[in-house]
Amino acid sequence: SATALTGIDTDTTITTLALGSVTGPGALDVNDLAGGLAVTLAQTANGTVTLNANGGDLAITTVTAGGAGSTAALSTTGAGNITLGQVTALDDLVTLTSAGAITDTNGALANVSAANLVALAPLGVGTAPDPIEATVARVEGFGGAGGFFLTDLAGGLTIGGVGPTVGVSATTGNIASAALSPRTAEENGTTAGAISLAAGE
Repeated sequence: SATALTGIDTDTTITTLALGSVTGPGALDVNDLAGGLAVTLAQTANGTVTLNANGGDLAITTVTAGGAGSTAALSTTGAGNITLGQVTALDDLVTLTSAGAITDTNGALANVSAANLVALAPLGVGTAPDPIEATVARVEGFGGAGGFFLTDLAGGLTIGGVGPTVGVSATTGNIASAALSPRTAEENGTTAGAISLAAGE
């Protein structure tokens, strides 16, 4: 565990972070060098959260980036999946960049609560039977061969308009997004597989 008033920035070989907390203004930045990291709780009062696992999975239970303009960036490098409980950055952006896949581990609860979401994973974002659930206004992403599967829990989802990633795309995997109305596509989705964009009341 690690707690600080004004920020945490560390490279580490631990395999489990039970608690990483910044209680004042400041960022939390943890870079795992041991081949995988399980995070029970990582939080800031007013700052960004950056978590990276090198060569292994990044397993998330709860991450909260508190304060206006605070972002959360979770990644695996070289190899490894991101398994998601809940990530929150209510006023800003959550970026998920996986060397493998991004999967849901908290059932039907929201995996991401933020203004914007970018999710990039060459082996898939969510799955058809278990999509990533999100409460976001805008989304962009890439699901590679595994496809891109997202359920919007809030309504008013817009595809595109976040950053350099164009819309939601995959290579051979399917794209499926279910959202409450209204839904807007500012940027196109592309894949060699099937695309299903459903909007309900």
